[in-house]
Amino acid sequence: MKEKIETYITYKWEEQSLKFVDEIEGRLNSIPPIRVVRDKNFIHYGDSIEKFMDELRQGDIVVMVVSDQYLRSLNCMYEMSGLFEDETCVEKVLPVMVSTSIRDSKYYLELCSHWKDELSKLDEIIHAPNYDDKIIEPIRKDLHKVENIIKCLPRLFEYCREINAPDVETMRKDGYAGLVSRITERANQLQIDSLAVTQNLARLIIEINKLSVQQFAKVVSSYKADYSEVKISGFDGQPQSSNPTFVIDDTPMAIYAILHDLQKEVGEDQIANIRYSSSKRHREYTLRNISDTLKKMKHE
Repeated sequence: MKEKIETYITYKWEEQSLKFVDEIEGRLNSIPPIRVVRDKNFIHYGDSIEKFMDELRQGDIVVMVVSDQYLRSLNCMYEMSGLFEDETCVEKVLPVMVSTSIRDSKYYLELCSHWKDELSKLDEIIHAPNYDDKIIEPIRKDLHKVENIIKCLPRLFEYCREINAPDVETMRKDGYAGLVSRITERANQLQIDSLAVTQNLARLIIEINKLSVQQFAKVVSSYKADYSEVKISGFDGQPQSSNPTFVIDDTPMAIYAILHDLQKEVGEDQIANIRYSSSKRHREYTLRNISDTLKKMKHE
């Protein structure tokens, strides 16, 4: 079971938003399973700001504090685009509306024009004749960020119009009770889901071609999980067949991690067959289609 439910807060560093963020953080810190992740507490001197922004989408819950300045900030909207380009991420976003202007059609169109103008400015710099590729590479990265922001704007607009979220002053009057209630509900469900995954043992059978037993053992032991059971069939000290079979019983996520390591460490020709089974389904794979395997297993 997950001991802590990581709840990220994405917001613009401005006086008005900071006041609300401080209050929300104080309320959430009173909920035992919640671990509030906020940039000022987790980004230290020498740390990568962009790495932290990328990690935000891995959070269990994300509180998005929406203001006019947030919607016009490259860094804030980069975080937003990372969330809204993935359907599984959108489901964990809870908005706090400092400004409800984004729900207005005229404001939305003006916001789209703003980001298209920003894109044009960056594009003009990139194609200027007096800059070489090395100089403009950071500008090119910003341009890609703006392109992704523009792609996600329609989804953000629809999301903010459809979701029932009052303005922040209304939420503040009852101590953000609705937000706290929804986060508590989600945190409890995440803990239940996590416990179910832990209890749901799965089985991975890997038949080895050329891969040495030692190399395979290294891959398995390098993962930090405490494996429930590892059985080796067809091997006792040295391989007794040309294709020894390894059987691993563990949680789906632990097996997912093993496959991920195998994908990095060995070649396709070294795995004869992969058979994965859980209480839900049985499947057979080769390393050739491992990418799809990993995606499916991760979301079980």
